[in-house]
Amino acid sequence: MPMLSSPRKPGLLVLLALLLGLGCGRDDEPVTNISSLESCLEGVQKEMALLPAGSLGENEALIAMGRRLSPVGRLAVVPYFPLGVALSPDGEYAYVVHSGRDQMEVIDTASGNVIQNVPGVGGFRGVVAGHDGEFVYSVGAAAGTVSRLKWNKGKLHLDQQMKLQGAPTDVILSPDGGTLIVVSGANSKVWEMAPRSFSVLNEYVTRGVYPYTVALTPDERHLITSHVGSDTVSFVSRATGEVVAAVPVGLNPMGLAVDAKRNLVYAVNSDSDTVSVLSLSKFAVVKTIDLTHNPDGLAGGSANEIVLSPDLESAYVSFADLNRVDIYALADWSRSGSIPTAYYPTGIALAGDGSLLAVANSKGWGGVQKLHHELCVVSLVDLPPSAETLAEWTKVADENVERTGKFWDETCPDPVPLPLDQDEDQVVEHVVLIVRENKTYDTLMGDFERGNGDPALVVFGEEYTPNLHEIARAFVNMDNYYVDSQESLQGHTWTTQADCNDFFEKLYPKDPAQIIFFSYDPSSVAGEKTIFDHCFELGVTFRNYGEFEGFSSEMMGLYKDFINQKFPFYNLAIKDVWKAEEFIRELELGILPEFVYIALPNDHTAGGKPGFPSPASMVADNDEATGMIVDALSRSPFWDSTTVFIIEDDPQGYGGDHVHSHRSICVAAGPWVRREYTSSVHYSIPALYKTIELLLRMPPMRKNDALAPPMYDIFVTGDEDDPPDYSGFEFIPRLVPETINKVGDYMWEESMKFNLSRPDASPGLGYVVWRIMKGDEEPPPYAKWKDR
Repeated sequence: MPMLSSPRKPGLLVLLALLLGLGCGRDDEPVTNISSLESCLEGVQKEMALLPAGSLGENEALIAMGRRLSPVGRLAVVPYFPLGVALSPDGEYAYVVHSGRDQMEVIDTASGNVIQNVPGVGGFRGVVAGHDGEFVYSVGAAAGTVSRLKWNKGKLHLDQQMKLQGAPTDVILSPDGGTLIVVSGANSKVWEMAPRSFSVLNEYVTRGVYPYTVALTPDERHLITSHVGSDTVSFVSRATGEVVAAVPVGLNPMGLAVDAKRNLVYAVNSDSDTVSVLSLSKFAVVKTIDLTHNPDGLAGGSANEIVLSPDLESAYVSFADLNRVDIYALADWSRSGSIPTAYYPTGIALAGDGSLLAVANSKGWGGVQKLHHELCVVSLVDLPPSAETLAEWTKVADENVERTGKFWDETCPDPVPLPLDQDEDQVVEHVVLIVRENKTYDTLMGDFERGNGDPALVVFGEEYTPNLHEIARAFVNMDNYYVDSQESLQGHTWTTQADCNDFFEKLYPKDPAQIIFFSYDPSSVAGEKTIFDHCFELGVTFRNYGEFEGFSSEMMGLYKDFINQKFPFYNLAIKDVWKAEEFIRELELGILPEFVYIALPNDHTAGGKPGFPSPASMVADNDEATGMIVDALSRSPFWDSTTVFIIEDDPQGYGGDHVHSHRSICVAAGPWVRREYTSSVHYSIPALYKTIELLLRMPPMRKNDALAPPMYDIFVTGDEDDPPDYSGFEFIPRLVPETINKVGDYMWEESMKFNLSRPDASPGLGYVVWRIMKGDEEPPPYAKWKDR
């Protein structure tokens, strides 16, 4: 067994949860009196901090980030990622379409029941009901279609469908119902069609990148389009086809709403949480409304869609990341109140008389049994609420978002590394973040003796990951930690931004135009800022080993001194041990900046693909590399002022986890973290970044990390009875031999189709790996997993 560089001291710290009467694991664990930590985590705080993600009972849940969901109204259950919703003229029916699924649901709004599923239509967000209620129109971005559906004998039937040369994202009707207008996100085209003959009348090109929403000026002389890619709103003359103005607005403009009463159009900017108010006579921005509700103006609420009340006195704006719809008085844009929703509200629709609001909640309850198969919900909210009801809704909506920031308060002792006072001495000067690929907590740590693991779900236990286990055993293990992503493309946005912006989220289920590739496009980077940009702007030194996210060729040039060009970017054919050796080579040259990001992706594995190492071999390689890095750091002159975090970018895999499909690992090491300690406090990636930012004395990037709880309990206080421990770690050579997949091996044929050149290009990989490692054994029925 491995040895620490110096002997462990008896009486070191173990679980905060164990001290609070929630322990699991060995009976002989040493316990140090940390009554000061107990005293600041009592009652409601304790309950809040230790709750796992998942259901809290009927119509309540905690998502991976720790925010609470408590949607109001009638909840209609629909398939994964509802994105667009429209209401019939009489408000009796809601029509719902999805991102990544060519299907429409028809909902009876009085009961909240889905009364019909219509296949082959929809496929993104565009849906509108005809003014007479006889027809419904929708667009399919991936298929490039516009469809007309007709009511017949109490059901909708596909009546007409046309293929268009583009990726349609939105569809509207003119006020008289005589013109159907479709906009394409892929090639910036707009088509005018005759609804009855279903023929194209006119075609325009709107100046701007990635058109998202289309609208009409009140006089119907101009088309209005929002452009996520160029951060503009365009005005196109219907008479000449000329783009008469392309107006710069905020970051990633999405929803549009026309205010005929004031001759204005409102554009909601999802990456800056602002509304650009544009004059329809000047075709110019006349005012920008700040929707951040934050003294520091931090964005991150993902304000995305807007509808206006029939009397044009109020605006309803959906905030996807805050899980609510806010109501504003248009006279002064003061917030009248908020409507709590389920997870990730996107599409919203208001009945013609203003009596019903329909909200598509794209992520439902935030936990799945299998990727892309979770059930989501559409909220049907009767309006207007009484003043008392709206006040209660608003209070709940605010508390749901703010709850994680209340885990710790001023009654807690002040740990030296993680100051409550920014003027305190900085003792941690280097943070190393090791990011690996695609595993849940139980997949790796289900056999760990000091944590909430399930041995039935272990795939790569201590035999394959001895270094991970021993680092967790010697330092800090977190068994109530979650990754907020679902797959690697999201995962690498979260691990570099503590966020995944609304544009990327909506495209992620099925990118209709193939316009996103590893977030090289600024439109898919939250606020156009990664942690690397953040460090660069603040003068914090950093080094990137192998992370591709957000690094275009231009950024490669700008940050060339902060990137190890010899370290491969996502290459499973190169051993992680060799990658670790490159980091260690630079470390021995004295290169260790303040923030270090190391990508070690080989535990992704290649399944049974011939010529690649077996899954067991690749995981062992990944684990050995992890141990080598921690070992080298602990023997370096930087160790006294270094903290290391080890995480996975996403939780993909067959079998998954017994607590939640997003639960994953977070292990910390260093002199200033506790020894032999397991934290059961609810943390996720934003909490990780909140912690890193505090350690390095950096402000938060966006709302997620600003509102997240710091990983307060994992650090020593630095007091005489709670000092740092400078002893190090000795890595463990791999315990399983290297083996290479061969033609004829189990699951080799299934693995031949895998594309290993980039993440998330190997559907069924998790299933193949499970079969190779576990044979015919099935996961227990309670298991929660994601496997693309």
